[in-house]
Order: sequence, then structure tokens, then C-alpha cells
Amino acid sequence: MYPSAVNQTEINQAYSRLGSLKTNLPEGFYADQTYVEEFHSILAILQKESGHDLTPLRVPGSEIQQEVSGGNYMTGEVNYTGRMVCHRNYLMMRIDGVLGFFTLSSSKATVGFRPS
Repeated sequence: MYPSAVNQTEINQAYSRLGSLKTNLPEGFYADQTYVEEFHSILAILQKESGHDLTPLRVPGSEIQQEVSGGNYMTGEVNYTGRMVCHRNYLMMRIDGVLGFFTLSSSKATVGFRPS
């Protein structure tokens, strides 16, 4: 599938956002759910404009959990912050998966981009 100039522009913009997300994802063990939502927003654009089913590359809801603020190991009590988070490394793995998919796809068609 060869996207039109308009589609390629949308794909390029989404790629720029994806690269920026990867570069600016805060360090730490967890990434806030807002970063996952941004990733899913970018993925939706790439899916629409490329015509590829990218659903398997999404972060599943089971990977998003409440952030723990502390607890008591004796009683088993757990306290939460109220934030929803995802393991940062898991999100990075998904971002790299999308970049890799389009790099492989671009070798067969003029769809993708090259990762940095």
C-alpha cells in the first residue's frame, strides 16, 4: 500500500510525535497513564493512515495499574496514590515495536520511517 502525500504527511507527523515521546519519556520505573494515552493516540493515527492493523502493538489495560504509595507488609495493607501507571520499560518496548514494524514495512513499500 502506497499512502498519498496527505497520508504520508500524517504518518510523518505521528512518527515525529512517537520519537518525541520516546525521547522525553521521564526516567523512572513507571510511566504515567497520560504517556500511554499519547502513545495510543499516535498509534491510532498510524493505523488509520497506513491501513495496517496495529491493535496488537497497543499497551493492554492489564499493564496499567494503580501506583502504590506504600503499605504494611505485616497486615498486607496497600496504599495507592490515585495515579494509574504502566511499567516504563513495557511502554518503551511497545514504542520500539511500532518503530521496528514501520522500518520493516518501509523496506517493502514507501510507508514508514527510520528509527533514530
